[in-house]
Amino acid sequence: MVVSFHAHGHTRITMFGDVAMEFLQMMGLPAQVPGTLLPEEIDLAIAALKNALQSVPESSGNEYAVEPALEQDEEQDEDMEPQISMSARATPLLKLLEDARRDDTYVSWQEGFSSR
Repeated sequence: MVVSFHAHGHTRITMFGDVAMEFLQMMGLPAQVPGTLLPEEIDLAIAALKNALQSVPESSGNEYAVEPALEQDEEQDEDMEPQISMSARATPLLKLLEDARRDDTYVSWQEGFSSR
């Protein structure tokens, strides 16, 4: 499953469902899709997300990544995925939230790659 976040006048952001659900919980919101964040709720959501991200170790965020071994052959190197921190994954969402706050508009999210 993928979840798309949208705010009026901002580029849609799409991420894997498990990551989106974790971000919703970090913001103190129910981890359910679809949903809406009203303009007056955005400040608290941004603060909660930033606060939660500070307590997440930088190495966390990609439980599927392969830990590099000391000696690897080329075939193993091709199978490795880069580890992406939760802070890095949250950057586009935080930008969308900050833009929505600036424009005094709501943020909505739904399942899929909707063009709405």
